Amino acid sequence: MQANQPLLHIDDTRFRSDAQERRQDLAGLEADAIRLQALLNSVTTVAPKTMTAQTLARSWSRSVTVRTTPLDFPDALAEQHSALVQRQREEFRDSLASVENQLSVIAQQIKQKVRELEQAKARLSNQRRSFALANEEYTITKPLADEAWYPASNCSNSNAK
Repeated sequence: MQANQPLLHIDDTRFRSDAQERRQDLAGLEADAIRLQALLNSVTTVAPKTMTAQTLARSWSRSVTVRTTPLDFPDALAEQHSALVQRQREEFRDSLASVENQLSVIAQQIKQKVRELEQAKARLSNQRRSFALANEEYTITKPLADEAWYPASNCSNSNAK
């Protein structure tokens, strides 16, 4: 051994690799957070103070709006991880399109349910009218039927019943 001779040489390859992996993970998490926050900001809901099922079915679409919020990635992140940022932008567009598609499907389902409700109400109204007419007919014909089955001349005869 000589003076100033290194006793041990430490290979920092593994440390550098781990540090680089942690930086990549951190960049990915930061990009995810920016994308998810922009997605949250792109969809807004406003619920009326008083909402019945009837008004909800007719006006729910005005209470939900979807608009594209810009994705603002820090310059350093965009420069150092351009592929990651591009993937995040594509995923954001896909997620927003998925939300819009889901809202469209829900809108169609609501329209269908409203139509079914209106048809059920119409059937109920028809049934009520039919019942009222049948009841009125019964009220008119019952006394006639009673007279036909029990003529006044036979009312004193208890066996005629």
